[in-house]
Amino acid sequence: MRVSSRWGEIAPLAINVRVSTRPGVHSATRDQIEGEQGGTMATPDDQTDTPTAPDVPYGTLILAGMGAGGVVFGLGSRIAMRLVGIAASPEHLGQVTAFGVVGTVTLNGVVQLVVAGSIAGLFTGLLYLAIRPWIPGGWSTRGLAMGLILLSPIGIFIVASSKADFDLASSGFILSLFAGMILLEALTTAWAIERLGRDSLPAPHPRAIGYAVLGTAAALGFVALGAPVSDVV
Repeated sequence: MRVSSRWGEIAPLAINVRVSTRPGVHSATRDQIEGEQGGTMATPDDQTDTPTAPDVPYGTLILAGMGAGGVVFGLGSRIAMRLVGIAASPEHLGQVTAFGVVGTVTLNGVVQLVVAGSIAGLFTGLLYLAIRPWIPGGWSTRGLAMGLILLSPIGIFIVASSKADFDLASSGFILSLFAGMILLEALTTAWAIERLGRDSLPAPHPRAIGYAVLGTAAALGFVALGAPVSDVV
């Protein structure tokens, strides 16, 4: 009876020693062994948290689009108009146009353009986030694709709102300036959003339906742009 009693005290310790000294096996306690006998043995791997995808900072990305619009559309259009004023014939200097006075730069006019450009950048940022999953490649490829889509609606707006201003200088020169500004805006927006969201934005998954929708939208836009451009060229 005495030997049996002492063995009952030593046996759990012996089990612990044998389990914990086996190479390649996690050390186990008596509770873990008993848990295994009852059903499931607790291991450190069971306590590992499942990794979760990082949250996408959409607010920051949209603000980046607004900033790109304020710089490119706002300041860029001011520079473009200044170049048009330089290229304009002397008799047009001082003429009041839809975008200001030819040859004159005012702070109020610049601020208005920056605000308008930021509002436009809000929509270009939202558009980029919407079409991004459908377009493969890096930021430059996606930016150029969005620029081709933006050329038509923005081009129609510029031509329709300032048709008389195309008499100031060569129509081809003016159209080239604003077309380049639109493409630069799209590229800048794509770069800013991809840069800020590089660790959180999901990878694109292009599909044939996406190419069809974007291609159709761009084609219809260029067809619609043809008539206004033909009036000023």
